[in-house]
Amino acid sequence: MEKTFKIFVLSLSFFVIFFVQCKKEDEPLQIEINITGPAPNSSYAVNDTVKLTLTVVSPRPTVTLYVTLVGNELEPVSFTNTVMIPDFETGKESGVLYVLDNEDLATGNYNLRVKASAEDNTVYAYRRIYITGLPREFKGFFIVSSENSGQVGIERFDAGFSSVLKRFLQGNYAGSDINDADQLVYVAGKNLGNLSAMTADSLKTLWEVPLVPNTGQPYFTFIREIDRILYTGFFDGRVEGYDDGGDLSFSAATNGLTIPVGAGRAGDILVVLSVSTNNVMEHWLETYFIPSGAANSKTTFLGTPLYLKTQDQANVLLFGNDTEGNFKTRLFNPLTGLLTDPYQPFELPEKEMLCAAGMDSGRTLIGLADGIYIYTDQESIVRITDAVAPQLLRWEPLGRTIRAAASQEIYLFSEEGTIISQTTYPKPVLNLLLYYNK
Repeated sequence: MEKTFKIFVLSLSFFVIFFVQCKKEDEPLQIEINITGPAPNSSYAVNDTVKLTLTVVSPRPTVTLYVTLVGNELEPVSFTNTVMIPDFETGKESGVLYVLDNEDLATGNYNLRVKASAEDNTVYAYRRIYITGLPREFKGFFIVSSENSGQVGIERFDAGFSSVLKRFLQGNYAGSDINDADQLVYVAGKNLGNLSAMTADSLKTLWEVPLVPNTGQPYFTFIREIDRILYTGFFDGRVEGYDDGGDLSFSAATNGLTIPVGAGRAGDILVVLSVSTNNVMEHWLETYFIPSGAANSKTTFLGTPLYLKTQDQANVLLFGNDTEGNFKTRLFNPLTGLLTDPYQPFELPEKEMLCAAGMDSGRTLIGLADGIYIYTDQESIVRITDAVAPQLLRWEPLGRTIRAAASQEIYLFSEEGTIISQTTYPKPVLNLLLYYNK
């Protein structure tokens, strides 16, 4: 009897040890990044070297470390390098050198993004710095207009609203955008008309992606320039990215059950806004890794998402309308696909959202059916004017002005919402593209 009891106690002890060990192995790996230098808001010039001093805390002896320069709103910055250290030692303070080798950087605030990865866990930390670069200048803007059912116009204006030149493109309209870094303007047809990349100064076509006609169906669905890559949606569900020379640099294929209608970037993930092929009222958020195009997550959105704003790698603030057609916001984690309510200590107006535009890291211009609002993250939403229900909004940071369009009317507002000017354009305005020297 005594021998049997000892065997039972020994077995129970082994089970407890085994159970505790399994629990430890199942626990997620914890990583923490502590940045101690440089001091926040330290100043640098182009071609300077920044010494990052940091400590990574992790149960693992090493992690893979990445350091990248991102913008004030955590958006990618063109022509910047990424420093990768595959076996960065944890548990001790170390220095990492990062060279600001992008001569096209404009003067302003930036963030050094530190990414640490081990196994399936990834964490991010940021250090804000100020860079003095070549001055950015506002050169004017482009108006993309609907000339008739089979023709789109694009007209360039200088900063004083004087016409410089105009070009007509055959086809109807799917989207347009501008790439200041490469001085390119893009326009894409929907059912008719190619995707054309043109020089900003002369509107001369540099390259095209041909449209493949399909009776009764669109071909291109949207275009969006992000970090010098032109992301393009197709009616068959594909999303492709083209570099400044027109070469394919990104491709993501879906199962054909959704149609992409918009996109934004959150770190190394492309967030695609899409609608169901069976129900245009059913909206989805689909995420893909950049540059591989591999699918990551797919999340349904109850309502209509219209605009997304990156807060950091794990948080995207979504603006749109609920199922009743009223303005709503949601917080989206592109890594996990999780949707939650953002911290918002104020009530949203019960009005339909029409459009939006980013201002700075904490503020967003919102166009509702009863006017223009400024949404300040976690703080307030304030209507600055009820003069127009805008279909388009643009923030010009150098002059601190707001441009808005509704049908054929084009407005220029002060930051406080005072009308500076109002002009009637001869044709319906499809898009306003602000034009800078870099």
